[in-house]
Amino acid sequence: MEHLFLCANQLGPASCELLARLVHADTLCALYVSANSLGDEGVASLARGLAGNRRLTTLGLASNGMGPDGVSALVAALEHHPSLTELDLGY
Repeated sequence: MEHLFLCANQLGPASCELLARLVHADTLCALYVSANSLGDEGVASLARGLAGNRRLTTLGLASNGMGPDGVSALVAALEHHPSLTELDLGY
């Protein structure tokens, strides 16, 4: 599986632990989880998985109630990401 679309599926922070493991496995090229309720806690969990990922090129996180703590975790995880070219953090 290279592309995973989970937009508007009522995902919350608990779902992100599993997503983080999937992302860390380094098989996905694109992950779309917009319009869920991940919040800072969920995005931080996802960021931990992203820290070990080198293949993801597209990440859609719009409309997830992310605040400063989630953004900080995401920035730290993606700071040296070699292949991410599209990041959607829209409203």
